[in-house]
Amino acid sequence: MSSNNYPPSTSATVKNQADGISAHADGIAAQLKDLVDTGKDKMGDVKDKIVDAKDVVVDKAGSMFSTLSKTIKDHPFISVGVGLGIGYFAMRLIRR
Repeated sequence: MSSNNYPPSTSATVKNQADGISAHADGIAAQLKDLVDTGKDKMGDVKDKIVDAKDVVVDKAGSMFSTLSKTIKDHPFISVGVGLGIGYFAMRLIRR
């Protein structure tokens, strides 16, 4: 007789069920790994798009800054007047 007190057919049934559960758990683990890998790929794509967008914004901002700097150097008195006007209207709006 075996070392446990269960009939041989019950032990085999329990072992078969445990094997089935283990196989099912392995399948779930594989699906979860695939899901995580897909998520990593998608996040990598999003990161690349954000970096590209940042590069475009930096380039555009640099271009705008260069244009503004050139305009200020070409017309310093008008630039000071515009700055004072903007400051005046900003303070009028804030003090309301």
